[in-house]
Amino acid sequence: MTQKEFQSAVNKGSVSGAYILHGEEEFVKGRILRQLISLIDEDFRAMNLNDFETADAYSIIQSCDTMPMFGERRLVIARTLPEGESAAKLAEYMDDMPESTVLVFALQGKYEPKKAAKKQKAPQKDKTAPKVAADIFSLLDSRGRVIEIGVQSAQDLIKFTLVTVKNNGCAIDPATAKYLVDRVGTDAGELNGDIQKLTDFVGSGGCIDKKAIDTCVGRNVEYVVFDILDYFLAGKAADGMRALDGIIKDGTDVMSVATYMEGRFKLMMKARKLMDEGVSRERAINLIGGHPFAAGKVYDEAKKYKFDRLCAITRELASIAYYKASGAMNERTALEQIIARWML
Repeated sequence: MTQKEFQSAVNKGSVSGAYILHGEEEFVKGRILRQLISLIDEDFRAMNLNDFETADAYSIIQSCDTMPMFGERRLVIARTLPEGESAAKLAEYMDDMPESTVLVFALQGKYEPKKAAKKQKAPQKDKTAPKVAADIFSLLDSRGRVIEIGVQSAQDLIKFTLVTVKNNGCAIDPATAKYLVDRVGTDAGELNGDIQKLTDFVGSGGCIDKKAIDTCVGRNVEYVVFDILDYFLAGKAADGMRALDGIIKDGTDVMSVATYMEGRFKLMMKARKLMDEGVSRERAINLIGGHPFAAGKVYDEAKKYKFDRLCAITRELASIAYYKASGAMNERTALEQIIARWML
């Protein structure tokens, strides 16, 4: 089940059974959970909502089996996935869960299923030992009940901006919403915080324009570094040096710039390796991860370098911290020398 399909089901109130929510975007995950909770009548929410930090089978089954009090639905949230005997018991129980119960495993971060261990010769197991091998993630995934909340697309973030600004009693046009998203980046939580700041700044009934954004919202450092590297890799050295000088004058630490550049070249190494292995561009972009547009740029820029060259650049960027600590070279000088040697 996709995020949009699940979101639609939540909006309609047509959720039932068990689900797993996981993924990198914690703010959106939290917002969906709040919407699920809002489906429970507020007057009787304390009686019809259980939120467990650990997935203990006995407690969860007992809560799921309890009929809702003065309402149609009971919501049970578990913050971890069950393992061992708890997993086995819950896997066996799920088909008998009441239709009035919604069970949600809300996991922090992106869940990575454990790879099956290689078979090895071992002493014969005790046949009387309980069978505890149950994988709740795989079970619910096979039923289309796993929803990954990943990095949101720029279009979704623009829609989110338009709706949130309107709900806050202010106005913003789509072009300005895009300008804000481009400035802030893909972190929905950070974007939401900046929207609250902007609506407070312009006041109820006010209109958010580019001037207000420039006044209230600092540009995302990672995105500025993204632009700086674009200049250098496109052969626009003067523009790149001007942008680098500007971000440092604005107070950004040189080591932060170097760290973001190092991260970008690590992604380019990954892209180049996939390219050399014959992986298609579309598949490689998925494997690189993050926003598809940014991953696509990383892939295209990696074409300009051999893998060994990318390794050398990444090593040199990582060495700037050593130059600074040892006093051998000023960090800005070291960064500019690396740019001049490898990127111009």
